[in-house]
Amino acid sequence: MDMKENKIMLNILRSGKNSMNVTRAELKEQSRQQMSGKFGALLICFLAVWGVSFICTKGFSVILMPRLGSVYKTMFDAFTSSSFDMIDDIMDSDVMALSAYSNLANVLSLAYWFFVYPMISVGLSQVLLNLTYGDVPQAGTVFEPYKTKFGKSIGTVWLKKLFEILWLFPFYLIWIVIIGVVIAVIASDADRMGGLMGSIMSSWNLGNSFGDGLIAILGMILILILITAVIGAILLIPYSIIISKYAMSVYVMNENPTFTPTQCVNESKAIMQGHRWEFFVLKLSFLPWFLLCLIPFVGWISLAYTLPYMQVTYTNFYHQIKASPLQAQYGYNEANDITEVIEDASNRIMGEGFEQ
Repeated sequence: MDMKENKIMLNILRSGKNSMNVTRAELKEQSRQQMSGKFGALLICFLAVWGVSFICTKGFSVILMPRLGSVYKTMFDAFTSSSFDMIDDIMDSDVMALSAYSNLANVLSLAYWFFVYPMISVGLSQVLLNLTYGDVPQAGTVFEPYKTKFGKSIGTVWLKKLFEILWLFPFYLIWIVIIGVVIAVIASDADRMGGLMGSIMSSWNLGNSFGDGLIAILGMILILILITAVIGAILLIPYSIIISKYAMSVYVMNENPTFTPTQCVNESKAIMQGHRWEFFVLKLSFLPWFLLCLIPFVGWISLAYTLPYMQVTYTNFYHQIKASPLQAQYGYNEANDITEVIEDASNRIMGEGFEQ
């Protein structure tokens, strides 16, 4: 490497490990261009994932629903007719069978989350990476992890999920404490709250009957539910920002086959450093699309476009922040500290300069 190339390399290192060079609008435009002409193939991959998920988690429920409805109807008829012999027959046959089927469905659902969900998550991630590299999505790619990286897929996905679940506990504790404080304040000021509910009842022209009191109690419960929902939504913001540092773990695993699950999670934390807020805002920018999906029929169809579009955009976000091969070659550490790297590069430059 000559003097000029060393200076170029040093400038690249000084520019930062994982700087974002594009805007959200540009990321989305890039994603739309990548999906153009390939959306049908991409949708087939997503449909494969959704289909497997639905069959594993809801399939038994759908199959048993007609039979379950028939049993409930028979039980209702038996109770209304006081035919206790019929009730005993039902309990000895259909109800017990349905209970067994329900337990089997729960076991299959649990097996899905441990042995199917990680595979199809990793496979779909590889489909998205292939698309952003210019390849046509292939549905078979979704199931390739079963052949090539079964154990590593389970380890990486569930290590990522474990950290996300563990981060739930402090926020859940904060949520409980805040709700407890709110209830304590309401209880300590019962007269004022009673006056408030009295004003509400008066505005509704309600008297003092038992039904009116019940309405007041339900109104109080509704207020508490709204308060808890608002507090939960507020706490969801910092929680989402914090756990986003694990969001790129599966991408890292697909692009670094030799990495262990722990290395994948650590690398995701390293490349997301300084970009968690950007990623949160990027996710938030898709909110209008999901509001559109609330429209019956039309919105539900639009969901089939919104979810793939969103995931492709997240994949392009990963490409923007990941370490380049050149940067990895010159030894960035996980703390994103380039001081030693720049110093080492400067020494090489000065050394080659003196030798000349």
